[in-house]
Amino acid sequence: MFRDTAWLIGEMRAPDPAVPLPVACAPLMDVPDPATEGAACAMLAAEWRHRQRVMPAMEAKARGGGLSGLLQPVLHDGRWLAARSAERFATACGAAGAEAARADRLPTLSAPPRRGVDHVAFPLSIGLDGLEAPAYGVYIERLLDHAARRRLLAAGLRMGTMDPAMAGTARFEALPEALRGGPRPLAFDARNGTLLVPMRGPQTHLPTGAVAEERLPIPVMP
Repeated sequence: MFRDTAWLIGEMRAPDPAVPLPVACAPLMDVPDPATEGAACAMLAAEWRHRQRVMPAMEAKARGGGLSGLLQPVLHDGRWLAARSAERFATACGAAGAEAARADRLPTLSAPPRRGVDHVAFPLSIGLDGLEAPAYGVYIERLLDHAARRRLLAAGLRMGTMDPAMAGTARFEALPEALRGGPRPLAFDARNGTLLVPMRGPQTHLPTGAVAEERLPIPVMP
């Protein structure tokens, strides 16, 4: 939704960039904080709460009957698995999670080493515990892409408010380093008059084989 709206803002401003932005849109020009825009803590906390709501019903269904139902209590412990998930997800929060987001990298989702008794007591839970960490990487990459898009939009809106006599390249170079630089710097395509930033997460809206980047048209006053 943000990607489509950001593009729409650029398209709408192109015909008459001299029209000032509404006051309510001014915060969009602020330098975004990646630790807020790209941090995974809130997303993972919501995932953990959702899992706590649905897992009891799934476990109860698995205990419905047969040999697997009888063996489940000695193979799996949902509370142990929930505790492991909480420990792992917590590594994306606090100072470590903020530092990872500002560095434009995935947080290290890790839990303390398993004890030998865990392998004996709950072998099914051990298997499930090893599956979840890699699965969340793709979602965190999308959050980091969103943080990059936020910078892209802020930079584009700022360039649109600069002196109309300035060339596009000069406007781009006049942007604060916090907007156009950093671990994933923006670029300016002077030929097409667009700002761009590379994307890393899955881009399902792009054709197969297309370059994974986000572009924003920069309005130029006549």
